[in-house]
Amino acid sequence: MPTSTGDSRRDLGTAPHEAPRRARAPRRAAGLALASALALLPAPAGATILYTVGVGFRQPAFFVQDEDVVPQSIDISEFSFGGALCPAPGTPNYLCGRLLSEAGRAGGRLYLRSLARFERTDAAAGSPETAAYADSRILITSVGGYVGTPPAAAFYFGLSGTLSKTTSDPGVTVEAFSVASLQAGSGGFLQCFGEVDCTPEPSVHKITVTDWTPSSGFYLTLRSDVAAVAPGGHPGGWDAEVVADFTDTLELLAIQVLDENGDPMPDVVLTALDAKGDPLFEFPNDAPVPEPGRALLALTGSLALAAARLRSA
Repeated sequence: MPTSTGDSRRDLGTAPHEAPRRARAPRRAAGLALASALALLPAPAGATILYTVGVGFRQPAFFVQDEDVVPQSIDISEFSFGGALCPAPGTPNYLCGRLLSEAGRAGGRLYLRSLARFERTDAAAGSPETAAYADSRILITSVGGYVGTPPAAAFYFGLSGTLSKTTSDPGVTVEAFSVASLQAGSGGFLQCFGEVDCTPEPSVHKITVTDWTPSSGFYLTLRSDVAAVAPGGHPGGWDAEVVADFTDTLELLAIQVLDENGDPMPDVVLTALDAKGDPLFEFPNDAPVPEPGRALLALTGSLALAAARLRSA
C-alpha cells in the first residue's frame, strides 16, 4: 500500500513544519466552487517530473510537491470541524469526512487518484458552508522519442469513479463533481455535467491532440469537489452526504504518435527524460483493449477531459 504523507490527526488548516517538502497553500475564502489551491508551480531546478497532491476543507490546507518520491499521497482518513477527528454518530451538528489525493507511476503508466467526501447529520442552524476538495497533478516537462511536432498524437486514458449527493432538505445545495484534464497541444474534449449518466463507450477513452511537440511535455490533473451549503438564516436539523470518489484512478494507458493519415507510427516509442536528457521510462504505445463492463464515469455529476496547449511555466 502507498505510504501516506498526510496525518488525519493534524489540523487541516496547518501544514506540519516537520514534514519534508510540504508547504502551506495560500489562505483563500471558501466557496461552493473552490478555486484550486495548487496552481501550476515551476518545477524545482533539475526536475523533469513533478507530482503534486493537495487537499482542503473550507479553505486550502496543504500540498506536497516532489520529483523523486513515487507515489506522493495525502490521506486524511477522517476529519471534522476544527481539524478534529470524527465525533460519535448521533452527535448534534455531526460532520465526518475523508480526503485523499495521490499521484504516482506504475511502470510507464502515470496515475492520479482523488477522493472528497463527507456526511452531515442534524446540522446546526447558521452552520457555515461545508466544502472540501482533493487535487492531484503530474507535470512531465520533457518527452523524448520524437523530434519536432508530429501531425497528431493519441493519449489513451482509463478512468472510473462514483459521484453522489443527497440531502434531507431541498433548501440545502449539495454538490459533488470531478474534473480530469490533459494539457498537451490542442484537440477535442469530452464533457458531461448535470443530473445525467455520462458513460461513454468504450471504457478506454482516447484523446487526439495536434500541435503538440513532445519535448514540451504534458500536464495531467484530477480534482474532486464536494459541498453542502445552507442559505443564510436557514433552519438547522438537515442531513447531507456528498461523495466524489475517484480512488479507482485516472490512468494514462498509452501514447501513440500518429502520421498524416491518423495511423500510429509503430516504431515510435515516447520516453520521459531526466534533466540530462536520458530516458527515465517508456510510455506504452499499444492501444489498450477496453475492459468489458468498466465504466469511464458512473452515477451522476460532472466530468471533463480536456486537451489544451501546454503553457510554459
